[in-house]
Amino acid sequence: MNKYMDETGLAALGPLDSDDIPLRQALATFLHENPNEGGRIITDFINDEGEKYQKLESKNFTKSLTFIVAAIFLSIVSQGISKIYPLVSLIMFLLALLFLGLCFVPRLRMQSFQYGNNPKEALALPHTAHEEIDKFLAPLQDEFEAKAYYYSVWRKKRIALDYKQFFSKLRYLLFSEHRHIRSLVLRYPTAIRSPQGLFIRRSDLDMMVAANAPKRKGGPGRTPSPRYADALIALLGDQNLLRIDTRDAESATKQIRKILMDWFKANKDDTEWEPKTNQIETYVEKIYARLKNLAASR
Repeated sequence: MNKYMDETGLAALGPLDSDDIPLRQALATFLHENPNEGGRIITDFINDEGEKYQKLESKNFTKSLTFIVAAIFLSIVSQGISKIYPLVSLIMFLLALLFLGLCFVPRLRMQSFQYGNNPKEALALPHTAHEEIDKFLAPLQDEFEAKAYYYSVWRKKRIALDYKQFFSKLRYLLFSEHRHIRSLVLRYPTAIRSPQGLFIRRSDLDMMVAANAPKRKGGPGRTPSPRYADALIALLGDQNLLRIDTRDAESATKQIRKILMDWFKANKDDTEWEPKTNQIETYVEKIYARLKNLAASR
């Protein structure tokens, strides 16, 4: 089971830290080596859809407010004439209850449009799909893969989102930079709005980027010569590596990642090349597995 699925595990993670990556920033990093450019790609693709459904939401709010005002008015009038016209008063009171119930209809219809009745898989988009965004969403739509979460200020821990949150027809709007646009989608499984500060862990993002790396288009510039073999040979028997406690997988891989990155920064060749974090992830995992085996044999 993914470590973010278990509530006890979530509670143990503690407060937000540098490995909590905002969901929009994570997608921007996934789409482009320059996150700012990735952000522009997201905005250009979802901006029109966001405005379209925000206008629809505004209309729904107006309808709901109209029903509420009508219900309050009928209720007040009903009370005022209850002694003079009891039958009319009763009818108006029943109409007030009806209007009060109708005020929830626009919100429930929007919820039904987005998710249907207990969706089993991601629903068809009402607009053109984006291949790379769908690749990013794929693990978030699986029950036991990477998890998005929010940080509960009151409960002081991370709370994982239900993976079906990403089945919505409007799921792309979760990546909007505007809170009022994101709020259109953050209402699963109920129609009640969820917190909007969504994150994923850096380790999950790194794995997602690494899995997609062969298909990504690289930016301009010369192709560097990877020096992974040099790094691995130089770090054989390194005491800092050997002292790492492998019982905490996340902490251990974080330390290994830092040691590798520090070596590349301190030992640049004439190309001045150093890898990005996602490019060393395979080696981090292999080193961790080796250290874990060594620890078990002691």
